[in-house]
Parts: sequence; C-alpha cells; structure tokens
Amino acid sequence: MTFKSNTEGQTLKSIRLGMPGGDFWFKDGKLIDENGNVIPGDTPVTAEGTTVVIDLTASGIETLAGAIHVHSGGFDGSAGDISVVVSTLQEAQDPVIETEVINATIADLSGYNYVGGFDNPGVGLLKLTISSNTDGQTLKSVRIEAGGAIYWFKDNAVIGEDGKPIPADTAITAEGTTIVIDLSATGVENLVGPVHVHSGGFDGSAGDLTFNGWLVEVEDVYEDIMGELQQ
Repeated sequence: MTFKSNTEGQTLKSIRLGMPGGDFWFKDGKLIDENGNVIPGDTPVTAEGTTVVIDLTASGIETLAGAIHVHSGGFDGSAGDISVVVSTLQEAQDPVIETEVINATIADLSGYNYVGGFDNPGVGLLKLTISSNTDGQTLKSVRIEAGGAIYWFKDNAVIGEDGKPIPADTAITAEGTTIVIDLSATGVENLVGPVHVHSGGFDGSAGDLTFNGWLVEVEDVYEDIMGELQQ
C-alpha cells in the first residue's frame, strides 16, 4: 500500500484494515511487514508517498472470512488528507500449476454430486475439460464453491478468461468441451478455504459428466505489484 498526504506531520495512526473478525490498526501494532516487524502507527506519510508492505498471514488476517476494507480518520484528533493506493498481494498456496487437480466421472446427475476440489490459489485459471455421453448435456447443474459462496454457471456467475460469463447452455459433447475459468474474476480470490466443484441435483438434471481439470497460469503478482510500487 502506498499512502500520500499534503498535510505536514501526517502518519498512519488513524488507518486500519477492517475484517468481519475485527479491525487491525497501525496504531495498535497489529500490522506486520514482510520482514516480521510491526509497522509503526507513527510512520510519516509524505507528499511523495510512503509505501508499506503488509504480511496478511503474519498480521492474522488469513484465517478470517470476507473482504478486507481500509478505513481512516476519526481517531485522536486526526485531520488533514490521505490518498491511498491499495494493492493486494497473493500467492498460490500449495497446488502444483499445470498438474491435474480434478478427475472424476459423475454417472448420474439426478442428485447432488461432489466433483472435486483443490487449495484456493486466489489468482489464475482453472482449465476444465468436460465430456458427456448424454445428448443435450450442458453446464446448467455445475457450480463452483469456495468459502461458503456458490457460483453457478446458470446464474452467469462463473467468468471465463475473456472476462465474460461462461454460458450455462454450453454444449458438453462426448469428445469433450474445454472451458477456462478466471478464478480471480469469478470472485474466488477473496474467499478462505479450498475451491470445490459440484454438479447435479438441479432442475431435472440427468445423465453423466466427466471432469478433468488443471490450474494454469497463476501470476506472480507479488513481483509485479512490488515493481509498480517502487516506480
């Protein structure tokens, strides 16, 4: 995060990160940098810009569900101005990129089925090749789940690599249909816990589906963002 201010003597004392589990104030010594040190609340914020790098795991934020918010002001006579540029740093947890993470055949979609899951990489793409021996098979009963949120193809909630929803009526053939899901654009990156794929049990769904999936093209966003902050 880069902070700027035209107010002489401005600091980080009134700034905090908000999560459902509580607020993390610079003034309370709750925010830890990439070297494991507390980021002081009295760190000066200059007109040229002051950059801080927050280790979200070390600060205790990774175990909390929900979005991260940045708040400022309303503390101990705080006044003046602050501009904030926020960049989220994320790294994949454990999945090996371009290695198969899902391999399952669902023989009967009339009821609910768990297809498979993997550690949430946050950013990157999930490439799924799906086939079926059932005429007229589509994605209408398939959904992605993470952190308690469910993303159905039928609701236009699953976003492809082109930035557009992947249609639920996409035809699934015996030869195989390949789709590429942008996990970040779909909204999975802000959620805690693994990503799961589910199918069946919706609106008369029937027949079979076979899934093969890989995680691909996870970006090294840490290096990219640090390069931008240092320019």
